[in-house]
Amino acid sequence: MLAFPDKVGVAVITAEPARVLDGATLSRLGHDLRSPLTGIVSLAGLMRRKIASGGADPVQQDRQLEMLADSAAGLLTTIERVVTLARLEGPVGESPAVIDCGAVVASVVSSLAPLAADHGRHLHASTSPAPAAITPAAAQLIVTELLDNAIKYSSAADIEVTVTGSVITVADHGPGLAAGEQQRIFQPFERGAAAEEREVAGSGLGLTLAHRATVRHGGTLDLATGPDGTVFTVTLPLVS
Repeated sequence: MLAFPDKVGVAVITAEPARVLDGATLSRLGHDLRSPLTGIVSLAGLMRRKIASGGADPVQQDRQLEMLADSAAGLLTTIERVVTLARLEGPVGESPAVIDCGAVVASVVSSLAPLAADHGRHLHASTSPAPAAITPAAAQLIVTELLDNAIKYSSAADIEVTVTGSVITVADHGPGLAAGEQQRIFQPFERGAAAEEREVAGSGLGLTLAHRATVRHGGTLDLATGPDGTVFTVTLPLVS
């Protein structure tokens, strides 16, 4: 597991999250929705003209259909995440239950293993039965978003997830986050330098969802980062 000097490169997120539908958020949302929609409309128009002229190439059509499907899937993912974010800011619905965090983490690791392999990453899980007070859906969301973030943006192969009591840690061995990024990484549509430099597709909502789901259920999500990597620590309420 990664180790950092006490309070060096550590950002603890405790501020009240900004509301979803402020002006800046709406502007970014419009951009994120417009990009895939523009691609879908453009490709659909091109394919329509090719078919009408009788000059459609089957191989090229297959590639264009795949691009259409990818753009539509990206658009759907963004919309689903915005809906989830809005729900997390609304009235509390389902009451927390006593769940086994170890079992949730093991399940998520298993489901994300193919994605990790596609990115050349290896997920290493250390889990044991660990009761915590949180809804199953929220626990799954938190772990999924933290691991998805590590898979996409870490520059190193190994990603470690550990469950100790009601504490879940996700650690990567990437380059870490700059000081300025630490303060805004949990805000909606904010993306780190690694995402921009590598042109990694994403909505900039994953860590926002993880943070707000954690806080909504009475937990904390802390961040420690340095040149050897980044560690996200989720502390959930203990079972009384």
